[in-house]
Parts: sequence; C-alpha cells; structure tokens
Amino acid sequence: MRVFIELSQDVDAASWGEKNARGLAPDATPYGLHRLEDHGHRVRFAPPVRTPFVRRLGEVTSGRLWGLQPVRATAAAVDAARPSADVVLCMDERNGVPAALSPSSTPVVTGVAWLEDPAELSPAYRAVAALALKRASAVFVECSAMIEPLVHGFGVPAEKIHFVTLGIDDEHFAPAEQPPIRQRVFSVGDDRMRDYSTLVGALHRVHEQRPGLTAEVATTLPVELPQKWAHIHRRRMDQEVKGCYQRAEVVALALRPTRQGSGLTVILEAMASGRPVVVTDNPGLSDYVEHGVTGLLVPAKDPGAMADAIDALLADPGRAAAMGREGRRRVEGHFTTAHMADDLASVLCDAVR
Repeated sequence: MRVFIELSQDVDAASWGEKNARGLAPDATPYGLHRLEDHGHRVRFAPPVRTPFVRRLGEVTSGRLWGLQPVRATAAAVDAARPSADVVLCMDERNGVPAALSPSSTPVVTGVAWLEDPAELSPAYRAVAALALKRASAVFVECSAMIEPLVHGFGVPAEKIHFVTLGIDDEHFAPAEQPPIRQRVFSVGDDRMRDYSTLVGALHRVHEQRPGLTAEVATTLPVELPQKWAHIHRRRMDQEVKGCYQRAEVVALALRPTRQGSGLTVILEAMASGRPVVVTDNPGLSDYVEHGVTGLLVPAKDPGAMADAIDALLADPGRAAAMGREGRRRVEGHFTTAHMADDLASVLCDAVR
C-alpha cells in the first residue's frame, strides 16, 4: 500500500533523519512512521513548505481557523506523489480535517487529539469538524477516553474509530548508567492542560518535609519556584530533556481534568528512561500507567495528594527504582514506535478495504 503522510507545517520530515543521526531527535522519521514499511507499505512524506510567503500564510490562516492547516493541506495536495497514494495519513486534526474535506477521492485516515468537547467549539468549527470526521475513512485516538466524545459529540460511527497506542523511541530515551540525583523531581510541558499551580503547591509541601528536595521544570508557561531549590528552563529542551529525565528520581505531571491524553508523550519518555511517574488520574491515562506498579495516579487539582505521592516515592528509593524498571519494561513491550506502527498499519488496511 502506498501511504502519503501529511504532517503539521512545523514538522520537517526531510531533515528529521539527519537530526536523529546526530542524536538530536528520536527515530529516523517523525513518530517513527518509516516503520510502516515493515508491514509492506510504501511511505512518502509530504514535502515541507519552504517558501517564506506560503509558510507565513499558513501560520496566519491556521491562527484564524481553529488551528487547522488548510494551506499546508493544499500544498501537500499538489505534490506529485499524492494522486498515486492508496491512503493519506494525518496524525491529528490540524491536517486531517482539511485533508478529509479536500475533493480528492483518496481515503484519509486521521488522528484526533483535541476535539474533546463540542460545546467548547464555535458552531462553525463544530460543523466543519463533524463533516470532516464523517468523510474520513478512519479516525484514530491515542487516548481511549476520546472515543466517547467523537461518537456522541461529533456523530462519528464507533466502528470507524480506532485506539492506537502511542509509542516513543525507546533507544533515544533510555535509562542512564549513573543513578538519579536523590530527591530530584522533574516536570516538563507547555500545553494548556498543564496544571502548574497544583504542581507548584505540591512541590512546596514536599520541600517543607524534605529540605533536600530539588526540582527541575522545563516550560515556557508562567511558573515560579524558589531559585534556592528549583531550576526552571524557560524554553523548549528538545534533546536536552533526556538528561532531565535521567537526573530525576521522580517525574511529576499535574494536569487539568481532560480526556485529551495530555502528558502521554512525557509519561512514556519518563518510563523509557527508567523513572517512576506521578501523574493526574485523567481518563485514559491508566491505559499507559499502572497505579502502584509503574507510577502513582492522583486526583486532579489536589496538591496535597500529589505531594503525598511524590513524597512516598522519595521516601522509598527502592520502590521508586522498581517502578522505573517496570516502566521501562512496559515501554519495551507495548509502547514503542514499532508498536504504534503495528496499530496504524491495521487501521490503514481497514480504511482501504
């Protein structure tokens, strides 16, 4: 099967392999999608938009159209490889909605990451999204909790929706030879579902009980912690995040209540690095984190519960290390990009039958 992949305009698949070879990016291609070729598919990525005017037009248009990328989709549609493709694959609705609404007869398979609540969308966007998802040949989600709103909120037939396990590059993210820094907690993330108010409250509580606690946080969102025991990286860390995971004894993520699967990539990267996670118990996250085995799940908006969970792991380094080892084993067995490619290959085959 010939698979034409359309990615977000800020992802350059053409230069990804070079970055990976230099250790600057996970996998040889974005999301490890070259692994679809292990299933007999021929993969072609839509070329990046390099013309400055077109890129700027795409950014402006996306900002006015709910984050959708119709300019990127139009540029991909005129690529010579697209008409001969058997299926078009988009990893989320930014590209998937415009692709599904294009006049092309090529089947479109799209991921959905953010269409959680139709009531939060404008009537126009709700109508556009619903039409596109009904026209798509298949839809997939990486958080099982997203299935219900797609069926009941957007009218997508249940048989068209597939759960695909998110996967990461377990060679790029791996345990360090040296032990973690004792009582070091790390957190990372920039999306709007991060709840740094709860995280900061939890860290202050733990520090009151454990003056030796140090924290490392990587985010461009507004966060304030005492410089005496916390360091905040106010930028995207890219490949440097690997060292942050490896230095930490615990990786903690506080999230706002959501079904979107916010934090999943960080969770898997931390587990692959052999670190236990403390994370908000949002719907669907238990598909990836087993409470008490690979990490601890805590109620949303409860800094006390998060503090207790972090403190429990810092108080028992042996337990924390055992959770980290089991998390690594789970990633190797279930949550690599090879596993994700297995799931996607099945979805693609179902879509073109």
